[in-house]
Amino acid sequence: MTVFIVIAALLVVGALVLLVPPLFGFGVRRLAEQDVGAYQARSALAVLREQLADLDAELAAERISEDQYQRTREELERRALDEGQAESAALAARPARAWALALVVLVPLVAALVYLQTGSLAGLDPAKTAVPEGGQQITQEQVEQMVANLAERLKSEPDNAEGWFMLARSYNALGRFDEAATAYATLAKLVPDEAQVYADWADALAASKGRNLAGEPEQLIDKALALDPNNVKAIALKGSAAFQQGDYAQASSVWERILTLLPPDNELAQSIRQGIAEARQRGHLPPLAAVPAPAAGGGAGVTLSGELSLAPELAGKVSADDTLFVFVRPVGGGMPFAILRHTVADLPLKFDFKGVPSMAGNRPIPAQVVIGARISKSGNASAGAGDVEAAPLTVKPDAAGVKLVLNQELGGAAAGAAPAPMAAAGGISLSGELSLAPELAQKAAPNDVVFIFVRPVNGGMPFAVLRHTVADLPLKFDFNGVPSMAGNRPIPAQVAIGARVSKSGRAGAAAGDLEAPSVTVKPDASGVNLVLKVERTS
Repeated sequence: MTVFIVIAALLVVGALVLLVPPLFGFGVRRLAEQDVGAYQARSALAVLREQLADLDAELAAERISEDQYQRTREELERRALDEGQAESAALAARPARAWALALVVLVPLVAALVYLQTGSLAGLDPAKTAVPEGGQQITQEQVEQMVANLAERLKSEPDNAEGWFMLARSYNALGRFDEAATAYATLAKLVPDEAQVYADWADALAASKGRNLAGEPEQLIDKALALDPNNVKAIALKGSAAFQQGDYAQASSVWERILTLLPPDNELAQSIRQGIAEARQRGHLPPLAAVPAPAAGGGAGVTLSGELSLAPELAGKVSADDTLFVFVRPVGGGMPFAILRHTVADLPLKFDFKGVPSMAGNRPIPAQVVIGARISKSGNASAGAGDVEAAPLTVKPDAAGVKLVLNQELGGAAAGAAPAPMAAAGGISLSGELSLAPELAQKAAPNDVVFIFVRPVNGGMPFAVLRHTVADLPLKFDFNGVPSMAGNRPIPAQVAIGARVSKSGRAGAAAGDLEAPSVTVKPDASGVNLVLKVERTS
């Protein structure tokens, strides 16, 4: 673990020193020693929090032993305590640093991904990545070999989206931007509707072209924004592209959108305002009039409170010492903003997230979040058969009086409800027919690509994807035997299935594409009928 902290710190400092100044052709002032130390502490803490969640997932997937898990967790918790006591200080940089902050936000995540490759990915021998007794650090050559091992592994696992994600980030961290861009291109085919993938792809592609965002990088940025207009990195890059082209009014206008998504006291928001000020000065525009209101909750973060109880019918399914997680996460899924950990013995439980350490990092807290709870039989964060869950609720991040009931056994049914079994271990076996509405027949060419995808009801990475062409329509589809993209995610009792004709041939949705509205069904449903009848206008 000491090795990881060294590598993470080197990546954070090294990447910022080497990548941020040339990002858009502007320098960053030399930082005071105390500022560098404070930034490293904050970055390390963010990485450590992510690693703890990843560590639970690794144990659940049986990629590490219980002994390795306990040793690593103890070290993570010790490091988190040490880093959490570090004094906070603001980075002193020129106003022109605003567009570089998008990269700064992601550098700690890159370090975490290198940790995943060096410390816990399946297929790597932990003995080969351990620190020798003499304390010798892992060399650059060893790190690059680990990345090469991951790349080799993906040749036999081409549909492993998580692997491609980590490979792309690792290439980026090593400055191998051409290869990073290629890896992101592959990842985009596997997760066609993830805006962050296109934003990261655009960033890597621009880096491979001397930080020039014109052309294909900007097209990728536009795709990201079409999928998620509030993606902060994509917005930052869009403004940076305008700044590079000398369109300072447009750069200012685009960056101002970020201020509506962040709390006013957020460090990134403060830096964005400085960048806007420089853009407006260069464009001979009046200063920014006022600070926009925060997205939600006055910037206070997550302060949710309420009560959690266990359905009496399931009391016999759990033990007093079973681990209980209460979590708050984005509506569309993703890394939690905050987690509370208890045991079943604490139930019924009054919970309050006020003062709970945040895992949001620089992510803005949106106006709506999802709160859920789960009793983990294994004690790990990853869901597993036999766990008991509360149906998630969408609420404001400062909501009070929220009531959750643990009434759903994974692999079983909600207490008091008709049985709704989880999908079989084999994964998705949906089947049905897909057709094209006659009135849209002239809108599609025979060689246009058709994607049929199954994903979580609330969005997120698909569980499985089929690829055809319009010439195959009408077609009968069957997901039985299709390679799964679910990874360690359990297949829920209900999934969403949809389809799209892509005019560009790429998975990201765009104007002119034809879509079949998504339908919520069981993962083993048959006779599903989808009709491509909607033309996208944006």
